Amino acid sequence: MDNLILVNKTHSIDIDYVPLDLVACDKDLTARRRYGAYLRKEPCEMAMKLRDDAKKSNYDIYVSSGFRSGAEQQRVYARFRDQYIASLKERYPSIGMEKIIEKAEILTKLKVAKPGQSEHQTGLAMDIACFFNGNYDEDISNIEEVEWMHENAHKYGFILRYPKGSEEITGYRFEPWHYRYIGEEYATDFVKTGLTFEDYHSKILRLE
Repeated sequence: MDNLILVNKTHSIDIDYVPLDLVACDKDLTARRRYGAYLRKEPCEMAMKLRDDAKKSNYDIYVSSGFRSGAEQQRVYARFRDQYIASLKERYPSIGMEKIIEKAEILTKLKVAKPGQSEHQTGLAMDIACFFNGNYDEDISNIEEVEWMHENAHKYGFILRYPKGSEEITGYRFEPWHYRYIGEEYATDFVKTGLTFEDYHSKILRLE
Protein backbone atom coordinates (compact mmCIF):
# COMPACT_ATOMS: atom_id res chain seq x y z
CA MET A 1 0.00 0.00 0.00
CA ASP A 2 1.27 3.44 -0.97
CA ASN A 3 2.30 5.85 1.80
CA LEU A 4 0.11 8.50 0.17
CA ILE A 5 -3.13 6.52 0.16
CA LEU A 6 -6.17 8.48 1.29
CA VAL A 7 -8.39 6.66 3.75
CA ASN A 8 -11.41 8.46 5.15
CA LYS A 9 -15.22 8.37 5.19
CA THR A 10 -15.42 8.41 1.40
CA HIS A 11 -12.25 6.43 0.57
CA SER A 12 -12.39 2.96 2.12
CA ILE A 13 -10.10 -0.04 2.09
CA ASP A 14 -11.03 -3.69 2.43
CA ILE A 15 -11.93 -4.39 6.06
CA ASP A 16 -9.81 -7.56 5.90
CA TYR A 17 -6.67 -5.72 4.72
CA VAL A 18 -3.54 -6.26 6.83
CA PRO A 19 -0.15 -4.75 5.83
CA LEU A 20 2.47 -7.39 5.04
CA ASP A 21 5.34 -5.44 6.63
CA LEU A 22 3.85 -4.78 10.07
CA VAL A 23 6.45 -4.77 12.84
CA ALA A 24 6.18 -4.46 16.59
CA CYS A 25 7.30 -1.08 17.85
CA ASP A 26 10.13 -1.02 20.36
CA LYS A 27 8.59 -1.44 23.81
CA ASP A 28 10.26 1.80 24.89
CA LEU A 29 8.28 3.57 22.16
CA THR A 30 4.87 2.34 23.24
CA ALA A 31 2.85 3.92 26.00
CA ARG A 32 1.02 0.72 26.94
CA ARG A 33 4.05 -1.53 27.19
CA ARG A 34 1.89 -4.45 28.25
CA TYR A 35 0.12 -4.49 24.89
CA GLY A 36 2.60 -2.99 22.45
CA ALA A 37 1.80 -1.34 19.15
CA TYR A 38 2.43 -2.20 15.51
CA LEU A 39 3.22 -0.03 12.51
CA ARG A 40 4.55 -0.71 9.06
CA LYS A 41 8.33 -1.05 9.01
CA GLU A 42 9.22 2.38 7.59
CA PRO A 43 6.96 4.53 9.81
CA CYS A 44 7.93 2.43 12.82
CA GLU A 45 11.61 3.12 12.23
CA MET A 46 10.92 6.84 11.77
CA ALA A 47 8.73 6.93 14.88
CA MET A 48 11.62 5.50 16.90
CA LYS A 49 13.96 8.12 15.48
CA LEU A 50 11.41 10.82 16.34
CA ARG A 51 11.15 9.44 19.88
CA ASP A 52 14.93 9.43 20.34
CA ASP A 53 15.36 12.98 19.04
CA ALA A 54 12.48 14.25 21.17
CA LYS A 55 14.16 12.78 24.24
CA LYS A 56 17.25 14.89 23.49
CA SER A 57 14.99 17.91 24.05
CA ASN A 58 13.57 16.32 27.22
CA TYR A 59 10.27 15.37 25.63
CA ASP A 60 8.78 11.91 26.13
CA ILE A 61 6.57 10.91 23.22
CA TYR A 62 5.05 7.45 22.92
CA VAL A 63 2.83 5.53 20.54
CA SER A 64 -0.45 4.74 22.26
CA SER A 65 -2.08 3.13 19.23
CA GLY A 66 -0.83 1.96 15.86
CA PHE A 67 -2.29 -0.66 13.51
CA ARG A 68 -5.87 -1.73 14.16
CA SER A 69 -7.52 -4.47 12.12
CA GLY A 70 -10.95 -4.00 10.57
CA ALA A 71 -12.41 -6.32 13.22
CA GLU A 72 -10.78 -4.39 16.04
CA GLN A 73 -11.99 -1.11 14.53
CA GLN A 74 -15.51 -2.53 14.53
CA ARG A 75 -15.21 -3.26 18.24
CA VAL A 76 -13.90 0.26 18.94
CA TYR A 77 -16.72 1.80 16.91
CA ALA A 78 -19.37 -0.31 18.65
CA ARG A 79 -17.97 0.52 22.08
CA PHE A 80 -18.15 4.27 21.49
CA ARG A 81 -21.62 4.00 19.95
CA ASP A 82 -22.90 2.00 22.93
CA GLN A 83 -21.42 4.56 25.33
CA TYR A 84 -23.18 7.37 23.50
CA ILE A 85 -26.46 5.42 23.49
CA ALA A 86 -26.24 4.89 27.26
CA SER A 87 -25.36 8.53 27.88
CA LEU A 88 -28.15 9.86 25.65
CA LYS A 89 -30.73 7.51 27.23
CA GLU A 90 -29.82 8.83 30.67
CA ARG A 91 -29.79 12.46 29.54
CA TYR A 92 -32.92 12.36 27.38
CA PRO A 93 -35.18 9.62 28.84
CA SER A 94 -38.25 10.86 26.94
CA ILE A 95 -36.69 10.49 23.49
CA GLY A 96 -37.46 7.31 21.57
CA MET A 97 -34.77 4.67 21.08
CA GLU A 98 -34.70 5.16 17.31
CA LYS A 99 -33.77 8.83 17.70
CA ILE A 100 -31.19 8.03 20.38
CA ILE A 101 -29.46 5.46 18.14
CA GLU A 102 -29.50 7.92 15.23
CA LYS A 103 -27.90 10.64 17.38
CA ALA A 104 -25.38 8.16 18.84
CA GLU A 105 -24.31 7.16 15.31
CA ILE A 106 -23.75 10.82 14.36
CA LEU A 107 -21.66 11.47 17.48
CA THR A 108 -19.67 8.27 17.05
CA LYS A 109 -18.80 9.06 13.43
CA LEU A 110 -17.29 12.36 14.56
CA LYS A 111 -14.94 10.53 16.87
CA VAL A 112 -14.31 7.06 15.46
CA ALA A 113 -13.90 5.73 11.93
CA LYS A 114 -15.97 2.83 10.66
CA PRO A 115 -14.13 -0.39 9.72
CA GLY A 116 -12.36 0.09 6.40
CA GLN A 117 -12.35 3.86 6.87
CA SER A 118 -9.66 4.11 9.54
CA GLU A 119 -6.09 5.16 8.80
CA HIS A 120 -4.99 2.91 11.63
CA GLN A 121 -5.78 -0.12 9.46
CA THR A 122 -3.13 1.04 6.95
CA GLY A 123 -0.35 0.70 9.52
CA LEU A 124 0.67 4.27 8.64
CA ALA A 125 -1.10 6.11 11.47
CA MET A 126 -0.23 6.44 15.11
CA ASP A 127 -1.82 8.06 18.12
CA ILE A 128 0.75 9.57 20.43
CA ALA A 129 0.65 9.90 24.19
CA CYS A 130 2.90 11.47 26.79
CA PHE A 131 3.76 11.24 30.43
CA PHE A 132 3.05 14.62 32.00
CA ASN A 133 4.18 15.33 35.57
CA GLY A 134 4.79 11.61 35.94
CA ASN A 135 1.29 10.64 34.83
CA TYR A 136 0.26 8.89 31.63
CA ASP A 137 -1.92 11.24 29.61
CA GLU A 138 -3.66 10.68 26.27
CA ASP A 139 -5.27 14.13 26.34
CA ILE A 140 -2.22 15.96 25.07
CA SER A 141 -3.90 19.18 23.97
CA ASN A 142 -2.06 21.50 26.33
CA ILE A 143 1.42 20.14 26.83
CA GLU A 144 4.75 21.17 25.29
CA GLU A 145 5.22 17.89 23.43
CA VAL A 146 2.37 18.92 21.14
CA GLU A 147 4.25 22.04 20.06
CA TRP A 148 7.39 19.99 19.50
CA MET A 149 5.43 17.58 17.29
CA HIS A 150 3.87 20.43 15.32
CA GLU A 151 7.31 21.85 14.62
CA ASN A 152 9.19 18.62 13.98
CA ALA A 153 6.94 15.68 13.01
CA HIS A 154 7.28 16.38 9.28
CA LYS A 155 11.05 15.85 9.52
CA TYR A 156 10.27 12.21 10.25
CA GLY A 157 7.53 11.89 7.62
CA PHE A 158 4.52 12.41 9.90
CA ILE A 159 1.71 14.97 9.57
CA LEU A 160 -1.03 16.07 11.96
CA ARG A 161 -3.98 14.45 10.28
CA TYR A 162 -6.98 16.19 11.86
CA PRO A 163 -6.05 19.83 12.57
CA LYS A 164 -8.20 22.34 14.41
CA GLY A 165 -10.92 23.93 12.31
CA SER A 166 -10.85 21.29 9.56
CA GLU A 167 -13.82 19.20 10.68
CA GLU A 168 -15.94 19.91 7.60
CA ILE A 169 -13.15 18.62 5.33
CA THR A 170 -11.67 15.75 7.34
CA GLY A 171 -14.93 14.65 8.97
CA TYR A 172 -13.33 14.49 12.40
CA ARG A 173 -12.83 16.81 15.33
CA PHE A 174 -9.39 18.16 16.17
CA GLU A 175 -7.14 15.28 17.26
CA PRO A 176 -3.76 16.58 18.45
CA TRP A 177 -2.61 13.01 19.06
CA HIS A 178 -3.27 11.50 15.60
CA TYR A 179 -0.32 11.53 13.18
CA ARG A 180 -0.11 9.96 9.75
CA TYR A 181 3.05 8.85 7.95
CA ILE A 182 3.42 10.01 4.32
CA GLY A 183 7.24 10.15 4.09
CA GLU A 184 9.67 12.96 4.86
CA GLU A 185 9.67 14.55 1.38
CA TYR A 186 5.90 14.81 1.14
CA ALA A 187 5.40 15.71 4.80
CA THR A 188 7.87 18.59 4.50
CA ASP A 189 6.05 19.85 1.43
CA PHE A 190 2.66 19.29 3.06
CA VAL A 191 3.27 21.50 6.10
CA LYS A 192 4.16 24.43 3.85
CA THR A 193 0.72 24.38 2.24
CA GLY A 194 -1.45 24.68 5.33
CA LEU A 195 -3.93 22.30 3.69
CA THR A 196 -5.71 19.27 5.06
CA PHE A 197 -4.49 15.95 3.69
CA GLU A 198 -7.76 15.65 1.74
CA ASP A 199 -7.06 18.90 -0.11
CA TYR A 200 -3.34 18.17 -0.47
CA HIS A 201 -4.19 14.78 -1.93
CA SER A 202 -6.58 16.18 -4.55
CA LYS A 203 -5.21 19.68 -5.27
CA ILE A 204 -1.44 19.20 -4.99
CA LEU A 205 -0.87 15.50 -5.63
CA ARG A 206 -3.93 15.36 -7.90
CA LEU A 207 -4.68 11.82 -6.86
CA GLU A 208 -8.11 10.20 -6.82
